[in-house]
Amino acid sequence: MRNPTVGVIQFRPKRSSPWDRLRGEARKEANGRIVALWTKEGNAQIRANATICDFSSERVNKWIR
Repeated sequence: MRNPTVGVIQFRPKRSSPWDRLRGEARKEANGRIVALWTKEGNAQIRANATICDFSSERVNKWIR
C-alpha cells in the first residue's frame, strides 16, 4: 500500500530546471507547474503532466500561503 501524499508542492518555473526549486519555496505568484507531491517520508512522486488544476485550491493555498 502506498503512503498517502501530503500537500507540499514543488513548482517548476518555466525558466528553471525541475530541481531548482526546493520544498517550501513556492510562492502565491509562482509561475510554474507542479512537478511533485511529497510523502510524509520525504519521497517525491513525480507527475510529469501535473498542473495546479489537478489539485484542490484549498490544498494548494494551504501550502503556498
